[in-house]
Amino acid sequence: KMEAKGFICSTTSDPKIYTEGCIMTDEGTASGDFTSTIKGLNPGTTYYIRAYAKGGYNVRYGNVITVKTKEGADGEGYIEDDEIFEW
Repeated sequence: KMEAKGFICSTTSDPKIYTEGCIMTDEGTASGDFTSTIKGLNPGTTYYIRAYAKGGYNVRYGNVITVKTKEGADGEGYIEDDEIFEW
């Protein structure tokens, strides 16, 4: 049974859930497609992002993608719309 799914975002190249410094989203347990908004990104930083699904002691991970954030007018980091990905 799926307990959680979402995305993991980290500055390390192999992000895993519950790793220090990782940003995680939790999109619930429903099956099917999902989207997430990742906040708190630093501008000009390379991030590694992957999807995950957790059930019991098992965690499944998607492929890692690499993005570099731009600096927004508010000083926050963001990812260009053309860098939005589907898994």
